[in-house]
Amino acid sequence: MRLLVLGTGVMAKNQVANFLAIDGVEVVGAVDTDLARLTEFADHFHIEKRFRTLEEAIEWGEFDSATNVTPDRIHYATSLALIAAGKHVFCEKPLAEHYDHALEMTEAAEAAAGNHLAQPGLARLGAEPEPNLLRQRGRRADEGRGGVIDAADRIEVR
Repeated sequence: MRLLVLGTGVMAKNQVANFLAIDGVEVVGAVDTDLARLTEFADHFHIEKRFRTLEEAIEWGEFDSATNVTPDRIHYATSLALIAAGKHVFCEKPLAEHYDHALEMTEAAEAAAGNHLAQPGLARLGAEPEPNLLRQRGRRADEGRGGVIDAADRIEVR
C-alpha cells in the first residue's frame, strides 16, 4: 500500500512510525501547508515527495491511501476530496466536527466502488466496512448517550 500523509504534526509522526512497522506499507508522500514542518517530517521519515496542497498530491496521484492527520475542522473537505479521487482514507478522530458531515463522508466512501473510510475505533483499513456503525454512534451522540470513539483494533494490508 502506497500511503500519503496529510498533515505532518505530532500525531502524524506517531501514525507513520506505526504504519512503517506494517509489511507492505510504503509512505510515498507528505502534505502540509507549513513548509518547515513538512520538511522536518519528510526528512525524518525519508519521504521524497512533498506537497504544499492536497490538490497537488491528488494531481500527482501515485498513492493508494491517505492518512488524514489534519486539524479536526479540515477532515471533512480533505477526506471527501480523497474519496472523490478514488483513494482509501484513514481519518484521525473525530471523523468530522458535525454528525451530518461524518455521515456524508461515510456515504461518499460507501458509494465509491471499493473505497474505504476508516477511523480509529470505527473501521479497519482493508477489512469489511461497517456502514451502520457511524450512524448508530452518531445517533447515540446526538441523543446524548455517548458515541465516543476509541483506538483502532488493527490495520490490515491486503
